[in-house]
Amino acid sequence: MESKVLKIAENCEWVMQNSSHVYVNESKIPEYAEFIWDVYKEQMKHNLFSSEVHYISDDKEDSLAYIFALDSINFGSGYFEKARADHGLNINYYYVAKALKGAFDNQTVNTPEKWMEVSYADLFDIFSFSRGEYEAIDKMLKSFEGALQDTGRHIVENYKGKVCNFIEASDYSAVKIADDLADWKYFKDCSVYKEREIFFLKRAQILPADIDLIYKDYLKDVDKLTMFADNRVPHTLHCDGVLKYNEDLEAKINNREAFKFGSEEEVEMRAGAIHAVELMKHHLVSKGIKVRSVDLDRLLWHRGEDEILFKSKPSHRTETTAY
Repeated sequence: MESKVLKIAENCEWVMQNSSHVYVNESKIPEYAEFIWDVYKEQMKHNLFSSEVHYISDDKEDSLAYIFALDSINFGSGYFEKARADHGLNINYYYVAKALKGAFDNQTVNTPEKWMEVSYADLFDIFSFSRGEYEAIDKMLKSFEGALQDTGRHIVENYKGKVCNFIEASDYSAVKIADDLADWKYFKDCSVYKEREIFFLKRAQILPADIDLIYKDYLKDVDKLTMFADNRVPHTLHCDGVLKYNEDLEAKINNREAFKFGSEEEVEMRAGAIHAVELMKHHLVSKGIKVRSVDLDRLLWHRGEDEILFKSKPSHRTETTAY
């Protein structure tokens, strides 16, 4: 069966060739790629999986289970933005990761069997929210419930309840892991754009990439993954002039309008980010720099943390389980 992951870069390039709202400023790619590498490459030395935020155990199965649980629910960006806009609530990826770490520390939801049984009420306790207080959080946690239950069911029913068995069945291949996850309900991430199926697989790809952060060389072919198309990296690339949006799209973002998942504009922003990062990678590799798309994603995500340059400006918002 043809790999979905290995078609992502090609399909995103095709989207850019046929785009109506977004285009990549290719003339800026060489200078920008070198700037990002020169300024942020030191971040490569820092493990983004911190014991302060993430659960890391001496037992590999436990650590991998945390990654599976975390990336099963790593789709809050649209909900975070709505909670921030409607309620002034500052919740983000780090908040979710740390709360989940606490649940693993006290063994509340630390195994696939427990994910299968997790309830909506349990999640309000885990993430320290009151039901009915924030509409966006209620919707997000309901989706978290479904996602954890679904992942737990797959692991228990097909892999004897062990995530290590899933990885072994995938032949320790990052691409195969992502391709397998792509068929699970809550990891599916594809859209139909101008009658062509376009896969992004943000969370299906970030899961093996997160494994690679903790266990170097445990998985093969991580270099074949693309960047993880969400709303942060497109926003960073747009603010830096690498991605160009037409006036109508700019206005919608500035007015904080929500974009429907799979809409032309939403697909083009995500595809544009993937294509831009692939061009950046190819340029740097041509200069003798050993870098992967997943590395550039992390450098760009880190750059996007700047409050003044990026976080104070509206980015596109989509309520979805894809990212």
